[in-house]
Amino acid sequence: LFIPGRECRYRGPTQELLSEVSSLSSKVHLEVVDFYQHRDEASSRGIDRIPALVIGAGKDGNVRFYGMPSGLEFALLLDSIVAASDQRSSLQLETRRQLKALDEDVHIQVFVTPTCRYCPSVARLAHAMAMESSRVTADVIEIQEFPDMARAYTVMGVPKIVINDRLAFTGAVSEEVFVQRVLQAVG
Repeated sequence: LFIPGRECRYRGPTQELLSEVSSLSSKVHLEVVDFYQHRDEASSRGIDRIPALVIGAGKDGNVRFYGMPSGLEFALLLDSIVAASDQRSSLQLETRRQLKALDEDVHIQVFVTPTCRYCPSVARLAHAMAMESSRVTADVIEIQEFPDMARAYTVMGVPKIVINDRLAFTGAVSEEVFVQRVLQAVG
């Protein structure tokens, strides 16, 4: 886990939550990086706002959560940590095949709120796709902490999914529909 931050309203509670989670297992490591002192590193990882959690080993950083994973999103955090350590996809074989055939990068943004009961399932799918393919980056963005992004992407309901800034849709969808929309966004 990687969380850059300083002078952010949610930094303290987010860091405390992640410290508690990482203390539960010696296999989970929390690295706290100051966003302002290490802007180049943050920028190279595509991090442009805080708090940002990067889930996974090494420098890949294609599974991210912006904001504090609270409410129903806490389970997503735990599931993503387990999935990253398991290195075994929960996606269907056909979905994995389609993701491996991608010939361009995909950026999935899933806008969520802590109380939305449909958001975690869509966010899990996005994170699973990013874990399955290095061509996919999946950002889960908590809109109460990033209202500017909610306005920029005209988020009127959640979960709202934006793929490559080309295709947007709202609501929970099946894995099959989600991967078809990803393929549609890349042409």
